[in-house]
Amino acid sequence: SALLAITHLTPCNGPVNVLNFAKNRFMLTQEEKDFIVYWEANRLKQKKYFRSWLVGLPVGLLFGIPIILNYATGWYKRAAMVAGSKFNPMVLIIAILLIITFSAIFYRQHQWEQHEQKYRELKQQEGL
Repeated sequence: SALLAITHLTPCNGPVNVLNFAKNRFMLTQEEKDFIVYWEANRLKQKKYFRSWLVGLPVGLLFGIPIILNYATGWYKRAAMVAGSKFNPMVLIIAILLIITFSAIFYRQHQWEQHEQKYRELKQQEGL
């Protein structure tokens, strides 16, 4: 009878027990529980910079390859003339490697932070 005192009416479904609703709302799904187990086992391994660089390398290449193609095709004639007269290819190679490295590490660190935030939110829900 104490639970009957804590009910309210919803427009569609009639009376709903607020305590059961709150209890079921904070129960974790099996997928969320699996994520918690996975992240506890792998969070420190994925934070390492070398691993971040290796895994994020394809994303970095998505930025570097178009720059190389843009230069190689020579579609902008004026830039090609200036580059042809005062160009050091080592500068382009170093710049592209820096862009690829920064993009790769930034992308993986961003993903790590998103997973970490999800993990903390799920752990907080689990504790309720």
